[in-house]
Amino acid sequence: MKHAFTLLAALLLMPLTILPAAEPPVATPLSSSISSAGSGQEFDKKTIRVTASAWEQKAHGGVADFPPEATIDGNLKAASSWRADGKGQWIQYDLGSVKRLEEIQIAFLSGDKRQYTLDLLVSKTGAEKDWTMVAEKVRSSGKAADYEPFKLNRAEARFVRIVGQGNTSEKFPNWINITEVAIFEAGTSGVLPQSPNQVKVNSSQKENTCIGKGLKAKCFINGYSWNTDNGDGDWAVTSPKPGDLRFELRKGDIAQWDKQHAHAAERNEISNSNHKFPLEEDIWFSFGLMVEPGPKVSSRWLVIGQLKASVDPGDNSASPPVGQELNAGDEFRIVVRTATEKPLKHNPGSKVIYVDSAFERGRVYRMVYRIKYSQKAGHVQVWRDGKEIANFNGPVGYVSYTGPYWKFGIYREPAPETFAVHYCDIKFGGSELEPR
Repeated sequence: MKHAFTLLAALLLMPLTILPAAEPPVATPLSSSISSAGSGQEFDKKTIRVTASAWEQKAHGGVADFPPEATIDGNLKAASSWRADGKGQWIQYDLGSVKRLEEIQIAFLSGDKRQYTLDLLVSKTGAEKDWTMVAEKVRSSGKAADYEPFKLNRAEARFVRIVGQGNTSEKFPNWINITEVAIFEAGTSGVLPQSPNQVKVNSSQKENTCIGKGLKAKCFINGYSWNTDNGDGDWAVTSPKPGDLRFELRKGDIAQWDKQHAHAAERNEISNSNHKFPLEEDIWFSFGLMVEPGPKVSSRWLVIGQLKASVDPGDNSASPPVGQELNAGDEFRIVVRTATEKPLKHNPGSKVIYVDSAFERGRVYRMVYRIKYSQKAGHVQVWRDGKEIANFNGPVGYVSYTGPYWKFGIYREPAPETFAVHYCDIKFGGSELEPR
């Protein structure tokens, strides 16, 4: 597929835009507080050059200027974005030299309200006959107002091109609107890659902490920010002391997503949903788990940790493929779910791989998980206080195009009692965690 655009073609496709000048604009540096991904180093934006087939300009009838360099200025606001009208419009990044590429992370304008379809291409030279399609007509989730990762399959390239192929907006279905982009070089380590928008905590702040309250809470694990999905109560997620994350759920605590979708559930959770775990690879993590003394659980189901599947286009949201539960009567369980249906329309049943009917509140349990999200070679291995309590081998998860993510916190069927749980000493890594 060729993506060459003459001046005439570009003008016909989008009358409110013009082609860039012959010399591409130099990228604006991203804030030094932005971290690199665990799977590889983020490219320094001070060295990246960016061009585009066209963009909206006020001088040519647009509402404002939305040039390509706005996608690498570290600003996720709508006013700082690249916008172009017409399927086939593209934006291109020159990394300066050929590198092995891990992924590109893209933040779309109104990405939580519409899905964008795009092609991803790479090239060693930038010549129009030298482009290789890495992903054709892939779609964004339509649920993220922040960065979304797209794999570049460790391709060796100097240039990366994003080609817009429309979106689900009724009024502007042919536009491509991108607020920010980050590109990562392939690496060899790191089970939990971090999103470029995940801001490193200042050295004066402690790891594994939450700052602010209610809807303004900002939580950090191992020094990187996690998304919050909670109600507006000041008690939702706090840090009573350094390294301790405390979640409290009261009757009527409804998260924003559940309100918007009229979902009958109560929750206060955080997640690393901005950057998913890899498919078909081991995921290792450990943490201390303590449920505060209080009334026994009356909900039929209550989740206090879950591996959540990403929702691909056409899928319905489903129960977690791996769930850590404390159900009615304080029965602690670990469950696994799987399904081969695609798109996923039905919620699958669960397979219980561990049960503890004598779970102790007020006691800190040291949990270690090793999970492979895979239909062919899945497994879930769990240790508690240094002893293996579960070792499941079989399909884990759903037929997914993008990897899963983990959620800490509380998610339950509505109930009258207040419930609180603590997580401490959270670590992500590899097999070195097993002895913990």
